[in-house]
Amino acid sequence: MIAPKGTGHFINGLTVSSNTFRTINGSSDRVEGVDATHAGLDLSRLRNVNFTGNTFNNVAGIAVNPVTITHSQNTASDTWTVDCGAFLPFGGRARHTDAILAEGAITNAAGQAQFSMPYVVNEQGLQQTQVQVRWPSAVRGKVQLTVRCDNPT
Repeated sequence: MIAPKGTGHFINGLTVSSNTFRTINGSSDRVEGVDATHAGLDLSRLRNVNFTGNTFNNVAGIAVNPVTITHSQNTASDTWTVDCGAFLPFGGRARHTDAILAEGAITNAAGQAQFSMPYVVNEQGLQQTQVQVRWPSAVRGKVQLTVRCDNPT
């Protein structure tokens, strides 16, 4: 789909699923890309982009959307920063967090289990590829986040 004149292009519905990407006699940085001769992608308008179940051989950076990332926070902090940029297709932004799940106990600096629920702030950092997980007090532990570069609806 092409955007109106003077704006970037956008994607409305793209599925790349169950493929094997393999390079021979060398390696490749990524498998996805955009020819930006006339306009790049408007990363704020991606919609229904699915990169799932693919296999990457001799490819340095894999593309996954939605991507599930495990983050371990070893020192107690009330804001945890998770960078998703290495995985999101087309250099996309971390626009939506679909899920967050604690793996084991979330503890304070004294090692006592905390039972509060965090919230997330998407599109953080210079490239907007980071998600901040914010807690009511300083805690440490491990979480899994499922993050998307698009608007799934």
